[in-house]
Amino acid sequence: MADTDRLREAARQIGGSGTELSRELLARVGQHLHALGLAGPPPPQPSGAGPLGLDAAAEALGVTRARVVQGLAGLARMPFVDLRQISPAPEAIASFPEVLARRYRTLPLFLNGPEITLAVGNPRSWNELDELSARLPGREIIFVLADEAELGPLIELCWPTSTSEAVALHLRAVLEGADPSEALQALGAQAPVIEMVEAVLRRALNMEASDIHLEPFETFVQVRFRVDGQLRLVFRYEPGVHEAMIARLKILSDLNIMDRMRPQDGRFTFVDAGRRVDARLSLLRMADGEKAVVRLLRGSLGALRTLDDLGMTEDVRGSLRRILAQPHGIFLVTGPTGSGKSSTLYAALQALNEGARNLITLEDPVEYRLPGANQVPVRPDHDLTFAVALRSVLRQDPDVVMVGEIRDQETAEIAIRGALTGHLMLSSLHTNDAVETITRLREMGVAASNLAPALLGVLAQRLVRRLCGCHGYEAADAERLADLGLGFLPPGTPLPAARGCIACDGQGFRGRAVIFELLVATAEIKQLILTGGSSAELTAAARRAGLRPMAWAGMRAMLGGLTTPEEVLRATPRPL
Repeated sequence: MADTDRLREAARQIGGSGTELSRELLARVGQHLHALGLAGPPPPQPSGAGPLGLDAAAEALGVTRARVVQGLAGLARMPFVDLRQISPAPEAIASFPEVLARRYRTLPLFLNGPEITLAVGNPRSWNELDELSARLPGREIIFVLADEAELGPLIELCWPTSTSEAVALHLRAVLEGADPSEALQALGAQAPVIEMVEAVLRRALNMEASDIHLEPFETFVQVRFRVDGQLRLVFRYEPGVHEAMIARLKILSDLNIMDRMRPQDGRFTFVDAGRRVDARLSLLRMADGEKAVVRLLRGSLGALRTLDDLGMTEDVRGSLRRILAQPHGIFLVTGPTGSGKSSTLYAALQALNEGARNLITLEDPVEYRLPGANQVPVRPDHDLTFAVALRSVLRQDPDVVMVGEIRDQETAEIAIRGALTGHLMLSSLHTNDAVETITRLREMGVAASNLAPALLGVLAQRLVRRLCGCHGYEAADAERLADLGLGFLPPGTPLPAARGCIACDGQGFRGRAVIFELLVATAEIKQLILTGGSSAELTAAARRAGLRPMAWAGMRAMLGGLTTPEEVLRATPRPL
């Protein structure tokens, strides 16, 4: 059946409804979702003859709005796509005329040779899509059903015509002699600009991005999101839009809107769907304008994880609990930026957070709100550094102190001193593995005579992308197994491989998992610290004490189907 014929059949199946459901259709959607295990038993049909909007239908069925649309798609035998969780391919947007997207309320998602996937929302317009098909000769069109309410904002993001026009008007005012500061303030306060920035922020949240990059070039501006640790191109704009977006971000962060040459850092808060979201902004001048990076602080977005939620093996989790049960000493979490160190430290704090202890944290910024803990925001721009704040904290009768990051010798020495004077200290450091942390502290100037008795353990970690449910397996030959350090497995062993589907935005991965290695500071390791033992000697002692390298933990996760071999090799340090 031709895809447009299938659309007409779909429209007939669900009564031409896209934004409203009759009572009969509501019951059918409920039955369909219940049969798929996506909803409970459908409730009795409510009284009244009027149709229900999607929000009211979702409330009546006890599901989300997206589930209702998914139910409609199932009844219509149409693929369903949740536009909040995927990004249209830039090449699909570039190949599709804006006038057709606006006229037919359709959004191109993927382009694969002559095949193009288009999201449509309101079945009432589906009968008009024969005309759209005729306007795209040589294209094989695949239609998928999406929430009509999500289509409009995305179309505006992909083709920000009205925003560009508003920007052009205000830039013209600047050129014609208006006060530049006032003109930029007015530009950043324009409704189309506000809506555009909010749409980008909301889109990043829906895609669970950690960072937003707005990057200006001579003929275009690109917007990339870091999702699951990887940068992904999401949108491209005309250059004229960029200055307006930067002005808006500066207004939100209370930065100097006229200073376009020097780096600036700020922070702001916004609300999305009732959620309060904290963000950090970094601005840096490039050849073609200011580049902005917005870090979305995940701690403001969801519940804290516990030690049991982090995915540790039982032996690592058990050893970590024994470390945290010590009355004093220092425990360190290490890894690169964005490796989940804060989540691990907060999981440890939760395990220690009981009424009998005084918990104090020093953070830049405070990422999670932890009831029962006294949290101090460190502000180096106000001369409140980690070292300065830590001196005061140690006079606050603490039992447990968490220092967000050890950045210098002074902070390291004060933290070690706190551990030696009866406090349990938790902190993080940027090193490649657990053993290297000892070397780094030595290089910082921490005395071995203080480090050895204070150190309890070091947990090194990395994040690897978690395979989507669409993944498959590929047989590995003997050479590949040897390259992966899995030569003990027989040739032909199936290894997980990423595929890609609509649910994972064609990436093959959804979410991330953590892999760990834990060094427990045994008596042998403490003695090696005192005597200046080499990294090789410390590594050997740590392995005798039970340390399993991160690469081993990663391969164990891979063999369990959690990730791919390539992802483990990408994430874990290894010799050149």
